[in-house]
Amino acid sequence: MLDVRLPDGDGMSVCREIRSAMPQVACLMLTSFGDDDAFFDAIMAGAAGYVLKQIRGTDLVGAVRTVAAGR
Repeated sequence: MLDVRLPDGDGMSVCREIRSAMPQVACLMLTSFGDDDAFFDAIMAGAAGYVLKQIRGTDLVGAVRTVAAGR
C-alpha cells in the first residue's frame, strides 16, 4: 500500500520502481485526492488498485485482500 503523495516524492514513482523490479508485487494506492488525473496516473504506474483515505476500515481490508488475490 502506497500513499499517492509522499513528503519526499510520490507514490506513483515508487509504484513504478517496485513493479519494474518485482512485477509480481501488487501496489494499492491510498490517497485523499479523488481526481481523475491521479487515478489515471496510478493505473499507468502499474497500481492494482486505488482507494480514498475516507474508506471505512472494513472496506480497506477488503481492498487489500482483493489486490492480494490478483483481482
